[in-house]
Amino acid sequence: MIRDPIGTLLSLGMYSAYLKNDQSVSIILIADPESNKTRQLMRLSKSPKTKVQTDLTYYGLVNELLPLIEKGDIFTVIIPDMLKPITKKQSTRSNFITILNSLIEEGVFNVTIRDEKNFHGARANVLSSVTPAIFRDNRTMFHRMGFWTRVIPFTYKYSPEKIEDIFERIGDYSASAEEPIKIESPFRPVEVKITKEQTEEAERLARLLAKAEEIRHKRKRKDKEYEWVEDSTPGFRHKWQFMSLIKASALKREIDAGRTYLDGIEVTDEDLATVRDLSQWINYDFRELG
Repeated sequence: MIRDPIGTLLSLGMYSAYLKNDQSVSIILIADPESNKTRQLMRLSKSPKTKVQTDLTYYGLVNELLPLIEKGDIFTVIIPDMLKPITKKQSTRSNFITILNSLIEEGVFNVTIRDEKNFHGARANVLSSVTPAIFRDNRTMFHRMGFWTRVIPFTYKYSPEKIEDIFERIGDYSASAEEPIKIESPFRPVEVKITKEQTEEAERLARLLAKAEEIRHKRKRKDKEYEWVEDSTPGFRHKWQFMSLIKASALKREIDAGRTYLDGIEVTDEDLATVRDLSQWINYDFRELG
């Protein structure tokens, strides 16, 4: 079992930005308030080519971040809490999610506010968090805008034993800060080889996640009666994302081992096992985190 599931997944998200021929993976932590989501994200705040944005708006993204992303100064944007950006009025929220969709998928090209700006396909991945309540309130809207297919969710809750341990640590002043996660930049895109058989594991996990994202809602029929319908996606984007996570695991493993010559890296069974273990929380089941 992985000792630090959240830290491991966030690290893979960071390393995915250095993969050649792959898109970096965006990750959203979903857990109750006081579940350490922000602190977990801030463990990566000093990583190379990373920008932390406490409150990000459409205009802030266009005017401040996108020029830096286009220049290659920023690969990853950390938004510790998505609450502010997505609880604004509907038109503002829709604009923000629309440009965020472009940022983490196909890239941002022409944007017109007062003048037209061309960012030539600038893209970056996003690491952020929301509470289950905010997730539920906005789930249908996010689903219809295609946002959830563009990100990997990590849902969790604390086990009763962990809750008691935290209370005890607070009481005796032994609660410690989260240990920072060190990301070593390879300074150039790295090609990681993956076999067709290994991509089949990514497809299996992608189909499971897509199934978990189905939305059931009522639709009015011609006879004015209502019927329940399912709104679902095949999971194509998720397969790309899981493939990137598996390859990022191989890159992280080589860097952690001190390897500096990063050519010829290949995915191993260890990398498949790492992502398979993480997939226990890559769903909407809110499994316990011990």
